[in-house]
Amino acid sequence: NASLKNPENVAKKDEVIPMKSKTSYVKVGVGYSPDFSTVGIGNFVPPGSRWAVILEYGFKNRFSINTGVVLVNNKYEAYGEDYHAPARYWKKGIVAEEAYGYCKMIDIPLNLRYNFVHSENNMVFVNVGASTYFVTKEDYYFEYEQEDPELPTHWGTDKTTLYPFGIINLSLGYEHEFTQRSGFQVEPFIKIPTTGIGWGNVDLHTIGVSFLYKYKL
Repeated sequence: NASLKNPENVAKKDEVIPMKSKTSYVKVGVGYSPDFSTVGIGNFVPPGSRWAVILEYGFKNRFSINTGVVLVNNKYEAYGEDYHAPARYWKKGIVAEEAYGYCKMIDIPLNLRYNFVHSENNMVFVNVGASTYFVTKEDYYFEYEQEDPELPTHWGTDKTTLYPFGIINLSLGYEHEFTQRSGFQVEPFIKIPTTGIGWGNVDLHTIGVSFLYKYKL
């Protein structure tokens, strides 16, 4: 018997056969990001906030798909000509000089990520995709050049409005893995609208930085 003549060919009971490393993975993440929203570009107010739970599926080493749920408290300021309220809303045909918006939203992103730098514990990546917004609460306050008690100064609603894939997501980020399972991610981002958002149908851009703790399942 060849195995008896060559004891080395006999597998040891305690011998551990190494497994091939998996190229796919699933990660969950929780995080926070301050964000600045503006109608058009450049008219910023104090930041809003975004609280996120993210799910990421990685495949083929450098690619991954990520989605999740992001709770958004959004603030913005718009000039009268940028705020498109229904025509009959403005009394006497006088359009507000400025509008201040406070909105609560749910952001459902769907993004494709590519790690163009991928070392043992560090990754630099780009993230591209689109978001669906559920606007769940809207409050707007208006200011005018002239004082007139008949002019409306506030409009609000709790009615939910859906904007499917109405926002383009672009970001560049860095991820560091502390252990084989846990890591931390920093991701500056910009969100570009493809449709008018909210009751005023505004051109709502958002920039910010996301801070995310991630755990590999």
